[in-house]
Amino acid sequence: MTNYPTGVQEPPKSAIKLPRKGNKFNAHKMSIDGHQFDSKAEGAYYLHLKNLKLDFKIHEKFETLPSFDLQNHMEEDK
Repeated sequence: MTNYPTGVQEPPKSAIKLPRKGNKFNAHKMSIDGHQFDSKAEGAYYLHLKNLKLDFKIHEKFETLPSFDLQNHMEEDK
């Protein structure tokens, strides 16, 4: 602890509570039908699509392509 010239002592670090940092968009996570959504709007959109009875995939896994070499198409003629 540090003693200030005014006689006041610095409070211990454990006594200082920092405010919790919330979500940037103030979104709240929610779960519908076992699926986790990052916001209420995403959950509402899921329910909208479900009510329309559209064929859609949720949280589809994507696969990256393996790397490959490009051929040089611009060969200079000498």
